[in-house]
Amino acid sequence: MAGARLTERLLGSPLHPLRMSQSVEMVERMIRSGRGGYLCVANVHVLTSAVWHGALRRALEGATAVVADGMAVVWWLRRHGHPTQ
Repeated sequence: MAGARLTERLLGSPLHPLRMSQSVEMVERMIRSGRGGYLCVANVHVLTSAVWHGALRRALEGATAVVADGMAVVWWLRRHGHPTQ
């Protein structure tokens, strides 16, 4: 996607506009590399909770990727230039 950012920020937390297939590929690469990492699935509740709970916010910040869970987050990504969401 020309011009689209690889990481958005929603309510202060990172959000990666990945499709399901891209998320699966990322996890497979992490496994093959042996480096580890983790993927978070974030809906509106998770993202709003991270505003108030530092440990959750740090977990999202430390994730290899944070992907959308729920149409509200997907619609937000679409509105911000990620039409494949």
